[in-house]
Amino acid sequence: LMLDIKTVDIPSAFTAFNTVRLLVPVAELARGNVSTTLSLTTFLDRHMNPLLNSLLGSGRLMSNSVEINNSETFEKISTILKNDKFKVLSLNDLDFDFEVRNGRVYLKPFDIKIGQHKLNIQGDQGVDRTMNYTMLMNIPKSELGSGVGSALDELTSMASQQGLSLDFGESVDVGFLVTGTFLDPQVKPVFGKGVGAITEQVKEQVKEQVEEKVEQVKQEVR
Repeated sequence: LMLDIKTVDIPSAFTAFNTVRLLVPVAELARGNVSTTLSLTTFLDRHMNPLLNSLLGSGRLMSNSVEINNSETFEKISTILKNDKFKVLSLNDLDFDFEVRNGRVYLKPFDIKIGQHKLNIQGDQGVDRTMNYTMLMNIPKSELGSGVGSALDELTSMASQQGLSLDFGESVDVGFLVTGTFLDPQVKPVFGKGVGAITEQVKEQVKEQVEEKVEQVKQEVR
């Protein structure tokens, strides 16, 4: 299957295509038009429906503007940053590549604009609605809303729990490790000085989670 779609309405695509609903559930919350190129191969069941776990392909998605409302993930990020602006996201100049393998969509690292600053996103999500994302951003203090002191105190406390002592200066470098499911996302802030340092912290957090999962499996086997 090869597609080259120009300017399709996101709600219409979500309603019309079962594959979109399963692979990209966040589309249910999005408004706007997107263009996409997509190349897919898949096995079919006896009813000629695609077996989603066998999907293999790649593509690119573009949009001048997309709005996402009522995202549980960004509701939690908004609470952490004490700024309601993250509850309704207006994403400008969206342009990213993705791959589809074994029932999961893998997003290659890309930047989007939220207001006057950039958010870097990478990760994957599955037909089972699980997700593993990292989001990196630099936030000016002015973007932390009216409760600046409280927000900074809370972020400093969170960083301290990770063994870090932060001097924010005029802005905050912060990453978010997003796991769980779309309906129940687990959002954990990760800190460092610069994207490189945050990326290393994220890798460490992921390593710890994998080790915890392995240990849990071992206990269950015993």
